Amino acid sequence: MLTRGFIIGKIVDDIASLKYQVQTRNKLGMFDLTKFTEDFFKETLNTIYDLDLINLNADRSNNPGIDLGDEGKKIAYQITSTKSTGKVKDTLEVLTQVQTTTYTSIKVFIVNEKQTKYTIPRTLKIKTNFDPKRDIVDLDDMLKDIMVLPIEKLDVLYSQFVREFRILKIDFEIMDSKGNFESSLYKQLEKIPNQPPLNANMLADRFDDDVSLSSIKNLYKTMQRIPRVTRELLAIIAERGTKRRFNHTREEWGIFPKTLANLLRVDLKEIEAELLILLDAKLIYWGEDDINDRLYHFATLYYETINEVVDWAKANGISVKTLFNSMDFTVMDS
Repeated sequence: MLTRGFIIGKIVDDIASLKYQVQTRNKLGMFDLTKFTEDFFKETLNTIYDLDLINLNADRSNNPGIDLGDEGKKIAYQITSTKSTGKVKDTLEVLTQVQTTTYTSIKVFIVNEKQTKYTIPRTLKIKTNFDPKRDIVDLDDMLKDIMVLPIEKLDVLYSQFVREFRILKIDFEIMDSKGNFESSLYKQLEKIPNQPPLNANMLADRFDDDVSLSSIKNLYKTMQRIPRVTRELLAIIAERGTKRRFNHTREEWGIFPKTLANLLRVDLKEIEAELLILLDAKLIYWGEDDINDRLYHFATLYYETINEVVDWAKANGISVKTLFNSMDFTVMDS
């Protein structure tokens, strides 16, 4: 079980980063919250305070004044990133008689840091049984209550934060001038290699009807679209497999998939998933050969060009692994 200190430390760090994000958005005049944000804090408040809040805006019809409500305990929350007195007054003013009867405790939860003082008209306080010191709460107030929770509740909160907090932060992200977000998947994309051969003269003596500068450039275009970790399988097939005739009259590099899985110490299904990427790109095909008079499939390097590139690299002491990882095919030029 995780320790209290570890769990609280993560939650404190997460909330601190969220607060900074919200403050940055507010400076830019961005105050809108999504339903996901409301639902996230609904679950958080339910865990901390033993509530059964539901989202009153489930259909996004925007229930006047309040977002979350627990009719059993007669408590409701407005969830907002706006900390101004005006926002609190607006919330209280639009509450209906049905709402103030159903919910005798109205809370304004600020996903930010509240002001030090709020001046609320006495008539509104009486109408809604509202006390600014008691009923306006923020992220810091929530953290204080989290600090004293029993470990069982902390475990629940930790699971929720691990599961959903990244999505919550994405909800508060600000797009930069180039249309990028901090969490953009584009930031995780591998850089596309761009060092194709110019003339491949080093392989000129291997050129024929099947192998040419054009075919090597086409091979490069195909390989540059493949993830690096998947390209490595091509090198492993060439380095750990055998060269023989499979379905074709020519010899090709191939390996038995189970051997490949055992060499890499991974499940065969994981290897097959990677091989499917290479199959789809037509960089390998299922060659066939006998093992004890029984026909089996082998992951086999497709086409003459890739086999000739491998043979050339081996003959010249060039690492196939380095060649396919770096994708620097200019080493073939002269």
